[in-house]
Amino acid sequence: MLWNRALRDIVQADVPDIGDSARLLALADLAMGDAGITAWDSKFIRLLAAAHAIQNGDNDGNPETAGDPTWQPMINTPNYPDYTSGANNVTGAITRILALFFGTDKKDLHGNHHERCSHSADATPITASRCSRGCG
Repeated sequence: MLWNRALRDIVQADVPDIGDSARLLALADLAMGDAGITAWDSKFIRLLAAAHAIQNGDNDGNPETAGDPTWQPMINTPNYPDYTSGANNVTGAITRILALFFGTDKKDLHGNHHERCSHSADATPITASRCSRGCG
């Protein structure tokens, strides 16, 4: 998993104690496992993909939503029921574990100081890409 590469870099740069390193890696991998199970389990609770929900927003029984029948995702809607995203679930789990482990969300994942200055900010491109594709 790509997150394990990032976690190894974080451990090498910021966690000098081998016990703490093992603890962070164990917590992160357990969180990723739980997130993956939750994502795939919840995909079959609601069988409406985001693309269909956006197009049919007028018919969902919620007066607060408006449909856009002309909206199209950037890629074809995947051929499986999609409520949540495994990538989003795993990213959320990892960024939360990192924030809890370090006691703050203000930690740079990339080893340099750039415009994203928190774990949760690093999750934003992943979640945004899923929405623009109509994947949920």
